[in-house]
Amino acid sequence: MAKQQKWKLKSVVLTAVILAMLAASILPFVVFASQKSATTSNSTINVPWWSGDCDDGNYSKHVHDSNGNPVHPYILRDSATGQLAIWKGIESCGPKPLDVPKNQPDNFVYFTATSSQEQEFECTELVKRYLKLTYGLDAISANGDQVVGAYTARSSITGVQNPFFNHRIVNDGKIHMFPIAGDVISSTSNGGHTAIVSKVMITGSGNATIVLFEQNYSSSGFRTIYMSNWLIDQSSVSDWMTIRDVSQIPGGA
Repeated sequence: MAKQQKWKLKSVVLTAVILAMLAASILPFVVFASQKSATTSNSTINVPWWSGDCDDGNYSKHVHDSNGNPVHPYILRDSATGQLAIWKGIESCGPKPLDVPKNQPDNFVYFTATSSQEQEFECTELVKRYLKLTYGLDAISANGDQVVGAYTARSSITGVQNPFFNHRIVNDGKIHMFPIAGDVISSTSNGGHTAIVSKVMITGSGNATIVLFEQNYSSSGFRTIYMSNWLIDQSSVSDWMTIRDVSQIPGGA
């Protein structure tokens, strides 16, 4: 009888462990699916720590021009077409931090009580806001050229395994894989930059036109770069990340 009870207990424990592992493995995709449905409409996504578009209610309280007047942030816009920089409900905002008078403070925010401090409207603030709103990932302290390394499965910043489901791809042409909308790039340009892939148009084997959604770089919030022979904008992009399983791609690991 005692042996039977022990066997039943072991079976229950084993079943619980298996179910927990299964839940952990599918959680990222559940989060992604639920967030994806919320980001396909034309309306903007509610940002819990914001007050109004581009956090105007908070930003204008802290940032002033050289005359002491409040500076109101704005959604970036293409001057030629009038297109607002909104992608899947996410806003790319200005002004650039360098456009704020040096003798005036910038506005810094915390997404949550445990997140890193982010400066509005740096490139990193946009990408980390996207990762928080889309995947529930809290902001991690990282410069633009470090974002991919910080948010991928094995962090190149800390050297430890993170409970994330993003996979890092070094931009050396060895992995024959096109980025897709939603992937994130890190770059050494502009003193360290990061951006979101918003659109990819394949033009040949290993060649593509890539439209980036970004902040604190282009005035419109969108910019086009190119992949050639499996290399993305070879002069500056260091690496990029995707939720797809890189091991399934030729050259992946």
